[in-house]
Amino acid sequence: MRMLFDMKRNNKNGMAIVIVLCIASIVLALGTIYVKHYSQTAPEAKLQYDRIQADFLAKGIQNIAVFKIKKYPDFFIRSYRQYIYWQRTKTESDLPKLDAEQSALPMPYEYFLGKGSGLNEGILMGDYTADFIEPLGSPIYTTDISLISSKDFQTESIEISVDLQLSADRPVNNYKTVISGELTKNE
Repeated sequence: MRMLFDMKRNNKNGMAIVIVLCIASIVLALGTIYVKHYSQTAPEAKLQYDRIQADFLAKGIQNIAVFKIKKYPDFFIRSYRQYIYWQRTKTESDLPKLDAEQSALPMPYEYFLGKGSGLNEGILMGDYTADFIEPLGSPIYTTDISLISSKDFQTESIEISVDLQLSADRPVNNYKTVISGELTKNE
């Protein structure tokens, strides 16, 4: 009888070892799957994080451009028109040329954008942009603004394009936004 009792006890002990080994193998398999999944998605997560940072930075730069256009509307419009006219005089020979003072570099529009002739500062590249760029290191960006008129100048649109490179070893991304408005007469 005692021998029968010992056999049942040994069977229970053996069954406990089998259960522990099964649970350990399941945990090991799940751990392996998790490690494999994490090692495969970590580079993708870094790329997504970089993309999100670049998107927010570009949107911030576009918002600053809108703010500066609203703050200096006369300067922007006049400098933009002068710049476009100057560009047209290069290709259309029948247009009168700008005098030396009007075509001195950097032109007012280039100063507004903060680019051209080695210019690293301007109205759009002021002091406070460094505050929200600082956590990203030293991204390189340029801004371009175009006026788009339609419907016999009753509606106007501004296209703000930002070329952004987060670091020298990353690609340049282009972000464009178009802001539309309608002209109304104040009577």
